[in-house]
Amino acid sequence: MESAGGWYGFGIRGIGWVEVAMAKVDGLPEIVALRMDVRPMWVEESELYVFDMTPEEQRQWAIDNAPPGSASAAVITAELLRSLPLAEMRAAVAARMAGDDAFGAFGKVARERGKAWPDDHYLQVAEVYKSAVEHRKPPLKAIQQHWLVSRPAAAKYVKGARERGFLGWPERAGLAGYDAAESPFTK
Repeated sequence: MESAGGWYGFGIRGIGWVEVAMAKVDGLPEIVALRMDVRPMWVEESELYVFDMTPEEQRQWAIDNAPPGSASAAVITAELLRSLPLAEMRAAVAARMAGDDAFGAFGKVARERGKAWPDDHYLQVAEVYKSAVEHRKPPLKAIQQHWLVSRPAAAKYVKGARERGFLGWPERAGLAGYDAAESPFTK
């Protein structure tokens, strides 16, 4: 959901209301500001009046009506900050800014953590890499932009594609390419 002043809001179960502001950093959309607020995100039908309250009143309502033993949900802790799905939020906002499906982008990134990417992912990485090379563009940057990931993550994607045999190696170290059968570092 787009908020005023270029902020994008997310109601995240178990966390509350989180807003991010985005900007281009080195040509990629990145989160540059973050706001969190403990406000009720899911209320019973009999409690809909809560949404007519000011944010301050909503915050106090959420604190006062927290189930016993879960009052800590009203406190922003290091653990709560670590649980923020930043990559998913960045992907959703970037998709929204580009006019694409924000929910689809959020879900695409929100795959099960710790599970290996399927081979289909590495086939796509190989296609994006090859296309960039053929258009004389930096392939890692193209992968970064396509998946909204860091340079090290893009390099891991390329490594995975090569390990599966979907992508060859460059002829020489320092050059982009994919036609050689073995790494120029092993020669």
